[in-house]
Amino acid sequence: MPRRRPIPATSRPTTSSRRRAGWCNSPGPESALGLVKFDFENPYAVYLHDTPAKAAFNRTSRAVSHGCVRLEHAVAFARMMLSQQPGWSAAKFDETLAAGETRHVKLETPVPVRLMYLTALPEGGRIAFRPDVYGWDGELLRIMDRELGRTVASAGTAEAG
Repeated sequence: MPRRRPIPATSRPTTSSRRRAGWCNSPGPESALGLVKFDFENPYAVYLHDTPAKAAFNRTSRAVSHGCVRLEHAVAFARMMLSQQPGWSAAKFDETLAAGETRHVKLETPVPVRLMYLTALPEGGRIAFRPDVYGWDGELLRIMDRELGRTVASAGTAEAG
């Protein structure tokens, strides 16, 4: 099965305006991206964002995005992150948000982001399995098998020498 790459939400036409070669969500409380969006370096155009669909956080399975990550407390997180930046405060953040205009703010010190996609994880002393909603397990298994084969082959060569 070929690996499915996440589709960035900005490619979907929702409460959007047409810009250049793609779609861009207009900001606001009804936007699919909510009030704030966090871009970070990654090869898949994945980002973190707010959402007006807060009920999604009550679901057991929340695989409702296309690879981007909805944050339950995105506005509070953005306020906290920006209030630590020179020239920003919680009050300035709130004023900027209330103005309803899009602002791109680059953090003085980048914050590392690590996303983990697990379909098998420890739970109560056992291994719990979750559905592979992105279809990545097969490819990962092939990579691990290939690497294990190299390790076993090189270990066998080293012992024979």
